[in-house]
Amino acid sequence: MLTSGCKKIIKTYNIDKMTKRQVRLECAECKNINYLTFKNAKNVTEKLTLNKFCNHCRKVTKHTETKKK
Repeated sequence: MLTSGCKKIIKTYNIDKMTKRQVRLECAECKNINYLTFKNAKNVTEKLTLNKFCNHCRKVTKHTETKKK
């Protein structure tokens, strides 16, 4: 019984891993990549834009999703 429970946990983790995608957030002013986060690719289809603190600009700016290189 214990092994069947572990298999279910592994399956749900793999499904969750496929739906979530790692995203880089780039500052709109200085173009530095400051944050890494995850987004649900099925629910959120447009680019992610958040107001975050930029250490290089030393102020709160818009950070947008960038492509993975």
